[in-house]
Amino acid sequence: MSNYEIMAHQVLLPILPDDPVIIPAGWEPISTLARQGNNAVVMCRRVVTPPAGSAPVLASITPNSLAAGSTPTTIDVAGSGFDTSCTIYADATPRATFYLDATHLQYTSRPDLETSASTVQIRVQGDGGTSGALPFTFT
Repeated sequence: MSNYEIMAHQVLLPILPDDPVIIPAGWEPISTLARQGNNAVVMCRRVVTPPAGSAPVLASITPNSLAAGSTPTTIDVAGSGFDTSCTIYADATPRATFYLDATHLQYTSRPDLETSASTVQIRVQGDGGTSGALPFTFT
């Protein structure tokens, strides 16, 4: 899924029907909003690419521990820089991730598959990189 920036540009319409409308470089016309004589206001969009190194930031995990052998539980992951490309990892294992908004993700922890106390490192990986880790403990 691409992120778009939207902007209205005032453009000079071509005099001849086959002449192109000149849109600023990198912009794609979507629709004409207003037209008067040889002038028009054109709604345009361009793909916004996150800057390099804009990895998601992991702030908290709620709850951050469960009893080994207990029932599956929804885990809330809070932070920033989340998008629909983000995946939550428990150690090196990707988890089915539910995107809620740019600051919240969820996944279902499976403590019923854990037979003993352990700690896993939770990270969020997105198109811009990988977050730092927070510990999740099975008691």
